[in-house]
Amino acid sequence: MFDLQSALSAWRREMASHEAVGVEGLAELESHLLDDFDALCASGHEDADAFDLAVRRLGSCGSLHAEFA
Repeated sequence: MFDLQSALSAWRREMASHEAVGVEGLAELESHLLDDFDALCASGHEDADAFDLAVRRLGSCGSLHAEFA
């Protein structure tokens, strides 16, 4: 069974390791991630698939790091 809080915590830890994002940037990214996750779930995606797709849509740590740097 998919655990959103665990998946989100792991994502946060990975993102927080990139200092350029910062606390405020991380909060904004998380908000976008959860909005996309909710929309994907509402459109019929399973929770785990919706989370993975939302993370991919948001972008990789490297690309986000470059954007925030």
